[in-house]
Amino acid sequence: MKIMRLLLVAIFMFIIQTSIGCSSSSSSSSPAAPTSNPASLSLEFSNVTYQYTDMHYYDHTRTFTEINGVGVTLTSAQICYESSGSCDSGTVDYRIEGDNNLVHTNKMFGTSASSNTFTLKYWGTDDNGNDVYIEQVMTVNGATHTP
Repeated sequence: MKIMRLLLVAIFMFIIQTSIGCSSSSSSSSPAAPTSNPASLSLEFSNVTYQYTDMHYYDHTRTFTEINGVGVTLTSAQICYESSGSCDSGTVDYRIEGDNNLVHTNKMFGTSASSNTFTLKYWGTDDNGNDVYIEQVMTVNGATHTP
């Protein structure tokens, strides 16, 4: 008799859950966790030297650093000049392995203005298919610069 009563309660619960769209398994309303980590990329300027001939030149080193263990391929770049309000764009093929650096030496910004701000931007994709965007800014005034 006790088994029959438990069986009837179980059948009744099943019928109620099915008719109102409930499930006996627990469900969560929070979104699913990402299946892969995105790359974490930074860009730094270093070893900046200033030279003036017919223009102001800022030779420097660019170091891309990835710190999340995910490789990145950068495919396009843009440099913008605040003094003229213009930008130049192009394609690149830069590969930064996960937890690694890519160092470009002997790079240069040039301007006829005594002060300017250069904004360097890169776009690409990491090895997990995530879009990647990085930018770095250098502000100059004669022989001084930040960074």
